[in-house]
Amino acid sequence: MKKLLLFSLVSIVFLSGCSIIKNGSDLTGFIFRMNEKNETYNMTENGFLYDSENNNFYKFFLIDESEILLSLKSDEKGRLTELNITTPCVINDSKLLLTFVTDSLFCFINDTETTETLLSETDFSNNITTVKNETIKAKNGNTELLLDVTEIGTVITVYTDV
Repeated sequence: MKKLLLFSLVSIVFLSGCSIIKNGSDLTGFIFRMNEKNETYNMTENGFLYDSENNNFYKFFLIDESEILLSLKSDEKGRLTELNITTPCVINDSKLLLTFVTDSLFCFINDTETTETLLSETDFSNNITTVKNETIKAKNGNTELLLDVTEIGTVITVYTDV
């Protein structure tokens, strides 16, 4: 009986551990979801630079010959509260780049319905490829998406209250 109780307890701990990582709102959860979305990303926490003064994680990615700066801001509990994606180009020719950007948005927000609503409200697929002189904004619940597409680059920012 003791073995059965011990086995049950250990099983619960292991099974709930995977759920915490996948649904976590920290860097580990974000990386797990990105790798789950596309195994070729093969992301790890190694390589992210951490700025302890501002609680920011930074990493450059080279996708289809385009550099992307992915920066994530965390709160005092380690939960991610802001995502910034910066590219020195307009995302219009590279499907790989667009896929990486949208995957990052889905994995950061971690709510398919909210993400789809924000992408729809900003007309993301059209506006990401067109230079504009104004910021395009959309808000759904506690999540806000800002999109800036200029001649010198693209900046996508997502704020969320955890």
